Amino acid sequence: MAPNKSKNRKKSIVLCSIIIASLCEDEDVRTREWCKEWLQRRKEKGSHATILQELRDGAYESDFKNYMRMDPNTFYDLLVMIEPFISKQDTCMRENISPEARLEATMLFLSTGCSYTPFSTEPEYQNSLSEIIPETCQAIFAVLKDKYLKTPQTAEEWRYVAEDFRKIWNFLICIGALDGKHILIKRTYLHLMALCDANSNFLYVDVGINGRVSDGGVWNKSTLCMHIENGSAGLPDDIQLPNCSKILPFVIVVDDAYPLKRHIMKPFSHRDQNLQQSIFSYWLSRARNTVENAFGRLAYRFHVFKRQIDLEPKKLEQIVLACTAQHNYLHKVPVTPYLCINDKDNPMLSLERQNSTIEGTVVRNMYMKYFNEEGTVIWQCGGISA
Repeated sequence: MAPNKSKNRKKSIVLCSIIIASLCEDEDVRTREWCKEWLQRRKEKGSHATILQELRDGAYESDFKNYMRMDPNTFYDLLVMIEPFISKQDTCMRENISPEARLEATMLFLSTGCSYTPFSTEPEYQNSLSEIIPETCQAIFAVLKDKYLKTPQTAEEWRYVAEDFRKIWNFLICIGALDGKHILIKRTYLHLMALCDANSNFLYVDVGINGRVSDGGVWNKSTLCMHIENGSAGLPDDIQLPNCSKILPFVIVVDDAYPLKRHIMKPFSHRDQNLQQSIFSYWLSRARNTVENAFGRLAYRFHVFKRQIDLEPKKLEQIVLACTAQHNYLHKVPVTPYLCINDKDNPMLSLERQNSTIEGTVVRNMYMKYFNEEGTVIWQCGGISA
């Protein structure tokens, strides 16, 4: 009996093993079904070329947008523009990485905020990403800056910006909203200062000053400040506001991080504001939200800004410039609205307050009187109480 029992026991073990293996196989099938088919084929098709072709031509266009932060047509339009700058010749030792693969790796890095490590596991990217991504970003900025990130230089161009602020935000003779943020890098910060139009497009960006520099120093060292101060920015002459005798200069709206000057308007201190001051601050803050929205959208689209970026400042500068140019370039593509109500919603770090000038105080008081007299609207008090 003992030999039969032993034999039957062995059969039972084998049968159980077969059943368990079958169940595991079924479970594995069910698990894989949760993964999208194109991701399952990634290993066999590679990370670019054929897989991008499948995403572009198949039923996965929404995945392509999420993957590359733009639709297929926009991606390949951008590729055509930068291809002459990033194409490399093949050598007898190896075949070079294609421009398409370079752009894909760059966009994936910018959109996810991951380090180079996940990408370098693929053979074509090994030991190359630290050069590929900054070079591609430099090319992106080079081809986009003149058309999509152009600072107004004539009075007519500045008036066009001001007209949008009047139509959209009801803030007259405003030529931009200015703000600055700190980008976290290893052991320090990199400063990004930007001027935006009424549609949250960047008009001017200044990046590269170390975050330890004072806020007033950042503004005073910028080329925008220099041109405004010496009269070479092409700003329009002062004009008379509608339905009143007040003649005021065109202004840029800012927050407390910047000094109050003739062409730089910031709100009154939040402490002990009277009704008239609150009304002016309300209108200014509405107009200034455009630059907060721009920074919010920048971080929403490019998750690289949501983490510490461990790159040398020069390479990081190229990445930031490329992202700001792409922000404007991609603005024609619908994006999820992002309204930054306060700085807690924005991963970039805000700046400190600055003192005012006498001339700036005079101009601000004239603006305050206008918004409380000739420029008043019936619902503005409701906006303050809200």
